[in-house]
Amino acid sequence: MSFSQYKRLQNEFRSVLTGKKLAYPGSLTRKEATGYGTVFFTREMLKAHQKELEKRLEDIMFKIHQQSKRYGQQSDNTIDYIRGANIAGFTKVADAMLSYGFV
Repeated sequence: MSFSQYKRLQNEFRSVLTGKKLAYPGSLTRKEATGYGTVFFTREMLKAHQKELEKRLEDIMFKIHQQSKRYGQQSDNTIDYIRGANIAGFTKVADAMLSYGFV
């Protein structure tokens, strides 16, 4: 029986997502049940927002690259990306700590 049919027959809107009373064991005996639900939900959300997420990730990666170049610039005009990324990351954390008053 579908939930809408149940609502119509019972003339009420009282249920839980599994369709069982809370006292009945469900995911307590099937620990993977909640995990699978999370996986399916996440997969559908990623499908629905894929372009937006890709754009945000591209922006984040571009900013990381720019900061790594900025802080990794060497005197011989080469770029040490590892050094630059480390300094950029440290600077970001230090700035956050200052702005929240931790230092």
